[in-house]
Amino acid sequence: MNDLMSDKKQTEVANMKVTKTLSYAMTCIRELATQLGDFVQVADIARKHGLPAAYCQKVLLRLSRAGMVESIKGQGFTLARSVHQLTPEAVCKAIAIKSMIALLLCMSFPGMGNAVIGLSTRFVDVTLENVPVGRPINLRRLRNMPYTVRNRGDATIEVKADVVLPRTAEIMDGYQSIPDPTWIQVIPDRFTIPPGQTAYAELVIQIPDKPEFIGKHYQVTIWAHSMNRGLYSAGTESRLRFSSGPGPETLKEEAKQSAMMTMDFDITPPEIYVNGVEPGKKLNLNDLVQKKMKVTNRAETPIRLKFTSVPWVSGVLMPSGYEAAPDPSWLTLNPNDETIKAERINTINPILEIPAGDEHRGKRYAFLIKTDIVMGVELDLFTKVLVTINPKKE
Repeated sequence: MNDLMSDKKQTEVANMKVTKTLSYAMTCIRELATQLGDFVQVADIARKHGLPAAYCQKVLLRLSRAGMVESIKGQGFTLARSVHQLTPEAVCKAIAIKSMIALLLCMSFPGMGNAVIGLSTRFVDVTLENVPVGRPINLRRLRNMPYTVRNRGDATIEVKADVVLPRTAEIMDGYQSIPDPTWIQVIPDRFTIPPGQTAYAELVIQIPDKPEFIGKHYQVTIWAHSMNRGLYSAGTESRLRFSSGPGPETLKEEAKQSAMMTMDFDITPPEIYVNGVEPGKKLNLNDLVQKKMKVTNRAETPIRLKFTSVPWVSGVLMPSGYEAAPDPSWLTLNPNDETIKAERINTINPILEIPAGDEHRGKRYAFLIKTDIVMGVELDLFTKVLVTINPKKE
C-alpha cells in the first residue's frame, strides 16, 4: 500500500512539473505571437505574467534550439520567421515532454486548435545583374516576374510583405547586406488571401544615384507573414540578390577565363597509384612512387596555387575497383599553398595517414586533389590519388 501511495505521489509531482513547464512554454509563445516580428526580453515576459525569469529563459532556449524562436543577445526572443505552423506535438517535443497529459494540456490552451495555415511563394531566389543606379526597375515589367504569395491554408489570411535585412549566415558569397531596405518596394505590401489563392505584387528596385553604389552586389530578404496576433503564424522568405554591374558569378568566370589565358602550367602525374599502404602510419607518398607530384610553371610570371583534398566530385571518373575515401582529410598536401616562380618546377608532397583499424584493410580508396589559383579563381583541375591498403594479416 505504501508503495502504491509513493508511486501515486511521484506521478502527481511529475504531472505538476509537466503542467508548469508546458504552461510557461505556451505563455511565452503566445506573448511572442502578440508581438510578431519584434524581439521581446525575457524579463518583460516574466514581469507581465508573473513568472520566474530564469525558468522562462530555460524554456525559451529549448524552443530556440528547436527552431521555433530566434534569439539575439541583448535583444531577446522572437518567433522564428521560418515557423509555418506550431502544433501541440511540436511544442511538447521542443521542451522535451513526451507524456500524454502534456498533449491534453497543450490542446487546452486557447488557439491550439487544428487550423491549417501556411504560405508559399514562387519568388524564392532571384538574381539580377546590371541593375542601373538612380533609376527604378520593376521586375514584373523587366522579367515578367511578379512577387507572389500563396495561401496554402484552409482559411482566409491577412498577409504583409516586409523587406528585411538578411541574417549574417544567409548572405551568399560575394554579396553584402543591402544598406537600406527602402531601396526595395513591394506594391501592394498587404494582402487578403482566400484559401488556395495567390496574391500578386510589383517588386521595384531603386539604387540611389551615388557613385559608391556602382559595381556592388547586394542581398535582401522579402518576408511575407501572417498578420494574425494569435498563436499560429505563417511566413515565407524570398532571397533577392542584385548587382549594379556584372554579378559575382559573372566576375568569377571572367577572372577564371583571364587567368587561363595567361597561365601555362601543368601538374604531373594526373594519377598517383600507391600500393601496400599500412593503416596507422603517416606516409609521404612521394617516397613510395616513381613519379613525384610536381608543378611546372612555363609562364614568364609566377603563379600562386593552393592544393586541397576534396570529396570525390561526381563529374570526375572513378577508376574501376576503387571507392571514394571515407574522409578526404586523411590526405593533406605539403605545401598546400605554393608560389611557383616563372619557368620553375616545384614538388608538392601528398601526406597520407589512414587511421589504424582492420575495417580499412584490403580497401582501395580514391582521393581527389583539387588545384585552384589563390585569390579566388577556381579551376576544374584534379589529381587522383589511388590507394591500395594492405589486407588483414592472418
